[in-house]
Amino acid sequence: MGRFLGAPVLDQEFINGYLRFTDDTAGELLRQFQAANLTVQTETSVGVRWDATVTQLNPGYTLRILYDRLSSNPKPCFYAEMEGTVTGRLMWCWTHSVTSNFFSTSP
Repeated sequence: MGRFLGAPVLDQEFINGYLRFTDDTAGELLRQFQAANLTVQTETSVGVRWDATVTQLNPGYTLRILYDRLSSNPKPCFYAEMEGTVTGRLMWCWTHSVTSNFFSTSP
C-alpha cells in the first residue's frame, strides 16, 4: 500500500478485510507470527458473517486460481479488499501476469 499511497505507514483502522493469494503470503505471515511468538487462532463465527460476500467475490478468483494451478507457468497473485473506518473500501491487486497492478478506493 505504501507504494500506491506514497507513504511507508498507513495510519488507518480497518474493520473488514478480504484476502486471496497464491503467492508466498501465507508462509510469510506464518514466519512473522512465529517470530513474534504469536499463534494462529481460528474464529469460526467470522466465516458466517462473510458467506454472502465471499459467494459474490469467489467465482472470478476461483477460476483465476484454478487456471494458475493447472498452468505449466503459474503467475502468483495477491488480492486484498479492506474496509477502513475513514476511507471506506480500499482494494488492491498484485500479480505477475499483468504489466501493471492496481489500487483503488471507493467511498
